[in-house]
Amino acid sequence: MRRLSPGRLASLFSTVLTVSLLPSVVHADVEVEKQSFETIDKVSIQCDWYPSSKATKAPTVMLLHKIGGNRKQMASIAEKLQEAGFAVLSFDFRGHGDSNKVDDKAFWKVQANMRGIRTVAGARRDVIDYKNFTPAYYPQLVQDIAAAKFYLEQKNNARECNVNDLVLVGAEDGATLGAVWLYSEWERKHVTVDMMTGVPKTGEPEGKDIAAAVWLSIKGGLGTNRMNVDTWFSKNPVIREKVGFCFMYGADDSTGSKLALHLYNNVLKAEDPKAKLKLTFKVPLSGTKQAGHELLKQDELKTEDKIVKYLKDVVFDARKTTVWDTRDTKLFPLMEVPLQRYGLGP
Repeated sequence: MRRLSPGRLASLFSTVLTVSLLPSVVHADVEVEKQSFETIDKVSIQCDWYPSSKATKAPTVMLLHKIGGNRKQMASIAEKLQEAGFAVLSFDFRGHGDSNKVDDKAFWKVQANMRGIRTVAGARRDVIDYKNFTPAYYPQLVQDIAAAKFYLEQKNNARECNVNDLVLVGAEDGATLGAVWLYSEWERKHVTVDMMTGVPKTGEPEGKDIAAAVWLSIKGGLGTNRMNVDTWFSKNPVIREKVGFCFMYGADDSTGSKLALHLYNNVLKAEDPKAKLKLTFKVPLSGTKQAGHELLKQDELKTEDKIVKYLKDVVFDARKTTVWDTRDTKLFPLMEVPLQRYGLGP
């Protein structure tokens, strides 16, 4: 495995190099398919699927827009990743963009939905809007990420991608939601029964699928809720060792840079030789106060190129490509993320 010195890392992110791990696929036109999937509480999530010609050898990227945003804000990085050979899923969180339809009979039976969404007299019961969400409800959007992962497992079984190599790219509080879900995946383990002995067996953490996370100006809370983001990075040391983190932020964005540097320096202690965090980096983008998705589509920042280079030259150069296999989505169906266990939700 290659080790990158600070000097080599600076060179990596400051210039555009040709790398060979995932041969680039040149598309005359971007290939994108509009699709949908359903959450555990019956929200119809609308998404864009960017297929890869690499199929089962294609690492898979999930894009997470900020609260109050939509998937269109992440289109430029989706296209760049697809060109580089990745399969990409970009979706609108519930109540955002096109993801506003629910099964009104099932959705409103869920206590979190009843408590966390303000009802408007005379409004349709089968439509929701994030503007009516209380701040305490925002963690419930983690259920959408869980549903997206389950959808990707079905894509995996259809030989359209390799979900064993999963990457998250999140913007602002979309990154915060991603951090919560990532932590929950490292706690989630499938339990099976040994057919010979009848003894239950606990499998590996589902978090093993997650190769890396790129956080664009990660926030310290959801909406107006301040949260102890440190917990999701420090409670389980295995997460720090197994998952690569790339903190990207505008160098002149005092708020975004402060949290990113705190997580990088104080929580993960990424530059401590004893930590051995070879896949975790900070990438300040000079000369800008912009944050989140605003860091994309900026020719002078080359953010998309730097994300692709981080994944290719750092993450998958070290991880290599995990062998593809099928997922038993019938034995292990979509499950609710137990947010209350983490003190989250209405």
